[in-house]
Amino acid sequence: MIKPNDETEIKIKSAAREIFLEKGKDGARMQAIAERAGVNKALVHYYFRSKEKLYLAVLKDILKEVIARLVNLPENIPFKKFLQLFISSHIDFLNQHKKLLNFILWELREEKDAIHDFVEDVVGDFDSAPRETILRRINHAI
Repeated sequence: MIKPNDETEIKIKSAAREIFLEKGKDGARMQAIAERAGVNKALVHYYFRSKEKLYLAVLKDILKEVIARLVNLPENIPFKKFLQLFISSHIDFLNQHKKLLNFILWELREEKDAIHDFVEDVVGDFDSAPRETILRRINHAI
């Protein structure tokens, strides 16, 4: 029996992220993901069972990365500085991940209800939700 290997899982998710960002969920193929990760297709299925489960794992990682940028901004700085950091942080993030915005917009257009529910689940993994963090900062500034 194959033992799970974190390095292999990371390689597969990284390759899947690239393919999903390039082609979207519907255009991505498990064989292409396997080839990009340097593993066989059976191993991709062993780790993730299906393209849908792999897609959700990648989407969850992307959302956690975006949300973490929001909730990890320092709160003990003046609101103007907070706002500048908030905006510049996200502009920098989108500049570094240019395909991400198109990907998110495409997926929202295709499956907005499913994505909305999924986002709510991911947000629940954080101690402090982005919406509450920002509202708390705004209310404190007022």
